[in-house]
Amino acid sequence: MQAVIDVAAMPGTDAGEKIKNAIDELPSPGGGVLDATGLTGDQFIHETLLINKPVKLILGAAAYKYDSGVVGPTAVFKIGRNFVLEGAGRDLTRMEMLSSGVIFKFLDTWPYDRGKLQFSVEFVELLGNGLKASVLDSLLPKASPGEHVGFNEGLIRIEHNRIRDFLATAIMIGRSKQIFKIRQNHFSNNRGSVFTDDNADGLIEANEFVSRDEQDASAPGAEHQPQVEVMGPNVRVVGNKFTKSPSTVSTRPDLVIAPAKSNSVGGFLWVAENRFSSTRVAPAAELPA
Repeated sequence: MQAVIDVAAMPGTDAGEKIKNAIDELPSPGGGVLDATGLTGDQFIHETLLINKPVKLILGAAAYKYDSGVVGPTAVFKIGRNFVLEGAGRDLTRMEMLSSGVIFKFLDTWPYDRGKLQFSVEFVELLGNGLKASVLDSLLPKASPGEHVGFNEGLIRIEHNRIRDFLATAIMIGRSKQIFKIRQNHFSNNRGSVFTDDNADGLIEANEFVSRDEQDASAPGAEHQPQVEVMGPNVRVVGNKFTKSPSTVSTRPDLVIAPAKSNSVGGFLWVAENRFSSTRVAPAAELPA
């Protein structure tokens, strides 16, 4: 039976300290479940949390605000073992950046488990607050560029979240050993939403992407990146909706398919049943009489 710890009952002056102490309390190497549903309202995390054993963290109706208090990018979670983050719903649970950096940073020493769910974030609002921040910056690298993977190699899931206001590409996926699934999320007002590097394997399905609201294309950091940029050959982009923000001045494409690198492993890139639209309302002078 998995160990279950009530995070609210742990010692600590803020949510970050309570979660850290709860992780330390879990047995090693088995890990367990951290129930943080007793923490509600505004909660604060000031130091990076190290996931060094398998952890399932369950959050309740709360807004978790990360402020490192230091200059330069840092991480909310550094992940070295399997980690599941589950919220109460994207209208109830929020993870908010008050400092630049990344929410989930994967360590190169992470041992991956064949056929197991390795990382999942679900039912959470992830908020960048217009900072140069991102949700996820990479997955574990393959041993070699041409290494093949299968669906039994480990799974990464990012599903049923709201992801908005990141002034960097929100999800950066490199050449990875795992299969990723990015499904049924709502992305809005990000500089870019998803980038997959050469030889990444996975699925981008049934998401909604709303482009960054750029009223001044010359403003610093305002340049619009593609909402999804994929480099083949093993990615499926299916059933997504792409929408331009009403006031955006960008003419950049929403979806870009980049050429594979010369040492790419063979495979396929599948793009199907996506919808593209605009919410822009034409000024009165442009409307027909």
